[in-house]
Amino acid sequence: QSSCSCHKSTPMVDLNQNDLLLLSPSTTGLEGNAIRCCQILECKRQIEFWKDKLELLLEEQQKYFKLAKLRLDACSNWKLLSPREKEDKEFILAALKSSKLPSALKRFDFPLHIRSDRDIYVARLHRMDFAPIFFVLDNLTVPPTLCGEKDIMLEVLKREPRGIEHMPDVWRGDEDILRAVLSAERQDSFVQSRLLKHFSTDLRADPQLMLEVFENLDSQMCLMKYCSKTLRDDKQFFIRAVESNTIANNKQGSMSQYSNVNNQVLRYASRRLQDDFDVVMSCVRQCGMNLQHASDSLRRNKEILLEACKRKWCGDVLQFYKSDVIEDGLLEHREFAANIIRYAPVNVLRYCLERYADDEDMVAGCLDNRNKKWSMIPDGLFSSVNFVVDAICSDYSEGVWDCLPVEMKCNPEVAMAMTWREENEENLILEVIDSCPELLSSQEGLKALIGYSWHNPDNPDVLGRFLESSPIDIEGDKDIMIHLIRSDAERWWSICSEELRGHRDIVLTIAEGCKGDLRFVDHDYQLEHPELVIRAIEKFPAKLETLDLGICRDLFQNRNVAMVWLSKGGEWKTDFPEHFTDDEELILTATRHHWECFCNASQALKEEKAFVMKALTIDVRVIECVGADIFLDNEVVRAAISSDERAIQSYEGPRELFHLLFFAQRTRQKLQEYKVFQDEVVASMKHSSRKEGAVSTLSMLNQGPVMLSTYEDKIASFVGVLQDEEEVAKYKAALRHLAAWGL
Repeated sequence: QSSCSCHKSTPMVDLNQNDLLLLSPSTTGLEGNAIRCCQILECKRQIEFWKDKLELLLEEQQKYFKLAKLRLDACSNWKLLSPREKEDKEFILAALKSSKLPSALKRFDFPLHIRSDRDIYVARLHRMDFAPIFFVLDNLTVPPTLCGEKDIMLEVLKREPRGIEHMPDVWRGDEDILRAVLSAERQDSFVQSRLLKHFSTDLRADPQLMLEVFENLDSQMCLMKYCSKTLRDDKQFFIRAVESNTIANNKQGSMSQYSNVNNQVLRYASRRLQDDFDVVMSCVRQCGMNLQHASDSLRRNKEILLEACKRKWCGDVLQFYKSDVIEDGLLEHREFAANIIRYAPVNVLRYCLERYADDEDMVAGCLDNRNKKWSMIPDGLFSSVNFVVDAICSDYSEGVWDCLPVEMKCNPEVAMAMTWREENEENLILEVIDSCPELLSSQEGLKALIGYSWHNPDNPDVLGRFLESSPIDIEGDKDIMIHLIRSDAERWWSICSEELRGHRDIVLTIAEGCKGDLRFVDHDYQLEHPELVIRAIEKFPAKLETLDLGICRDLFQNRNVAMVWLSKGGEWKTDFPEHFTDDEELILTATRHHWECFCNASQALKEEKAFVMKALTIDVRVIECVGADIFLDNEVVRAAISSDERAIQSYEGPRELFHLLFFAQRTRQKLQEYKVFQDEVVASMKHSSRKEGAVSTLSMLNQGPVMLSTYEDKIASFVGVLQDEEEVAKYKAALRHLAAWGL
């Protein structure tokens, strides 16, 4: 305490032997009384001084613990601070070290002097969530006082490239700033597309630097418009820039990459380059849509068109071709026709259907074309059942039913394919049934109608009318009832026959259903077949609380049911028998999902050291519930504190605090012994084994390298130091966490 510098140190009165005589009761007279009064007043003053100093130390200790709690959990502890503390730089810095932040620190609507503080801004900058939390809306700008510091701007742009929008003019000619944006952790396509706009004309005229930009930013060839006119008229630079883009050589790029307007780089080339065969060919290799920006003479070039249409999503390119692909005979190239067929115009589509009518792949491509009209399909194709079914199952099948001949509408396979279409309207389904009433007489037809009803819940009465018209015994047909119950158990369970209600497949359908309607299953049946309940719990996709209503309470006496219930995240049930609290596996399984379930363990388990150590590896918060006998066990303390520093909050009392201080001192001593052992003994052994003729200062190690490993183990055992590196790491982690709390 005497080292505290908060108050000026007040010297203690030096009481010599004469003073003690004066203070003794035998001392008489006015002089002795005066001396005693002065000494008493001095003692009172000293008492008041040390009392004030103790209060100050307690305040400092309280502040230190507040700072430690903020670093640990700012969300919970920020609201406990006073308004003055919330604007204190030290408290803000401590809170910014927490993994999660309260809403006040996310908004960061503090006074200007706090927002502009360099240490606070750097602390915000180093957070992993800097970009999504701080770089939005009003917090987007860098404080004006920090914009002039290059290291701050470099770090900001590496973490969040959107900061380029607010960069001061002094950095617009700096190459390092540009490269910082290129290497940013979080790329933003909008910022990338406008990147060069924020830099000087000198940088935009540097060919090597601009090539570096295009190499680092894929799909951002639109940046070419910011390059200098000299570069946009430089053939060698232009071709290298296009070919440096990764999509340029990616023949399997996605449709969005192919049609991305950012890749239509030819629009920014000079007139001279737009009429250059090599430049145009390089551009259409990257994106066929560049053809629209080529000169008229090159837009008539067959070779360039064939290159532009080498990808499957290139039908739109045909609109920029200045000649006729049919007259030029280009559609005779099957590969070319296959690439354009899905997006080709109507005249090209009609020609391809006639030219490649016997080619299944080409016909399939025609069916996927959104420009097609079913009336243009040759009548001969509609005579094939396989073609009609494929047409119905294609993405653009609306209107195909109206084009079918009458005999094809009566085909059960075709009618069933129409029934499976989710987007059909009720009138169309009724027309399909009228055309092919055989659907109501077959199980497969009814299953298709049930599937339609499942995907169209807005028409619940349609399926009922179909089932009433069907000659099949719906109530006693197991396969149909399984489909009905799978679609809506609550609606169709009532019509299920008594015989089928006890059928294993029917019950299993309920158990595996998305709603888990076990309330329809008799409790006696559940008790006889607990495996079905286990299956229902395993398959249930939502929270188990809704499934809990249908489970027989007596089944929770079954250990297998309890294990599945807990492994799926269920709460500890009061229906569990008492002996479950002694079951290690059940308790640990429950703890994995809800650490509070550890409190349900029996007192014997809470006092068992091996069990507690296993629980601590799952969730360190169980330390709050362990038995008193092992709460202060050194191994338990080390396991808890090394795993998570929040465990220190559980040691609140004076006895526990004293034990932590002792543990910290003992840990430092162990780590010091380990360091000495590594630096003196192990290093000496390795030195002796590496250099021939080298003699260790430890004579027992000079017998040769063969005995080194043996001696290492013996010495370690003798001095009692740590050997396991994992154990050393745990002690170091515990010591770090203790130091964070000032222990």
